Amino acid sequence: MIKAATADELKEVADRLANGADITYEQADSVFLAYKTCGRKKANPKTEAALSLWFDAVLSELKPRGRSCVFVHTLPLTLFEGDEFFQVVSECLKLLPK
Repeated sequence: MIKAATADELKEVADRLANGADITYEQADSVFLAYKTCGRKKANPKTEAALSLWFDAVLSELKPRGRSCVFVHTLPLTLFEGDEFFQVVSECLKLLPK
């Protein structure tokens, strides 16, 4: 069973992405679960910061490079009310091919 990514794991996949590598589907599921868990309860500040780093890395890959690979599977289609990631995730979703 896939578990939510920890702050360290989120930083690791963000670094991979920033260095031009993609992530696996299992890692994508793990990142998405971390986001879901963060939205449902008070998250660890380290996890919130790492998720912010992750979504910024995703935006950086989508915006200037137009690159989309497995990492786009981490983007939530439904955002939580008051979601601190709303703006960056919304920008990411707008950049995806229709």
